[in-house]
Amino acid sequence: MRSSQKIITFARSLQGQDVLSILVVLTLLCLTFAFWRRIPDAPLISVVYILLLAPIVPLTLTRNRYQTGLVRVARTFYPAIVMLGVFMFLDHIIPYVNPRSFDYVPASVDRFIFGGDAAAILQPISPWWWVDYLQICYLLYFYYPFILVGILYVTDRFSEVERLATIIFLSQTSSFYFYILFPTVGPQRYQGIEGLKPLSGTIYSWGVVWLQLCEATIHNCFPSAHISMTSIVLIGAFVWHRKIFWILLVPCVSLMLATVWLRYHYFADVIAGFANTWASWYLGMRLVDYLERRRKDERVSLRETARIE
Repeated sequence: MRSSQKIITFARSLQGQDVLSILVVLTLLCLTFAFWRRIPDAPLISVVYILLLAPIVPLTLTRNRYQTGLVRVARTFYPAIVMLGVFMFLDHIIPYVNPRSFDYVPASVDRFIFGGDAAAILQPISPWWWVDYLQICYLLYFYYPFILVGILYVTDRFSEVERLATIIFLSQTSSFYFYILFPTVGPQRYQGIEGLKPLSGTIYSWGVVWLQLCEATIHNCFPSAHISMTSIVLIGAFVWHRKIFWILLVPCVSLMLATVWLRYHYFADVIAGFANTWASWYLGMRLVDYLERRRKDERVSLRETARIE
């Protein structure tokens, strides 16, 4: 097969999450090159981004050859590795590209809406058992999308898997761009909120330590990726698997409450997270529709060519 034919085959085999994976990695790679002298770990970051890109080509080219087995599993879930890899290195970029903190903006929005800081207003109604419960729901954040995607995958609903994966990936990576443009650290770390006392709760205290150990970046509050991913999972479950929707409804709504109640996010972050959900759902659906039309047209063209020959 000639190189040009391989390129055409590769382009036509791309799914929505593949397109977004390539775009976000190339964008951040260009950003790294643009600020090469400012970013101390620029060579390491560049190598990581290239390594994240490399498997996309063979996985995409094998799409029509391997419809089952481990190759298909890897092809479906590899974008999650790309998303995690990009997130893990954000703090190696953000402080050097945009060292300013914009916490005063969402904090001011909260004060305008509530007449004070949401964290301070909720402080008197935060008993330890409620705080611990919310922390558990918050820590289960990564499991919710994998539950829904996994169930859709094992029931052979691959079109829905592509749509859901594309929408989630779009929402999360668009959040990454906002983290770079508008770095915020959240009410827990922002020094501009006075009179806050530490929240009580054994699970909460353990969870805070765990999150700090695992946290790849502290500049990840606006918009709330927790809100956007969780709401996308709920919408997807409601549309494609109603039983899972009812199972996930309470813990997912509790997670949304936890974002503000446990001082991880401002209320303004939550509003932006829901806006991100709407935009990602709309644009993600349009992207998948476009790619499906292209693949359908290609199949029709191949059948017509075979019939003529």
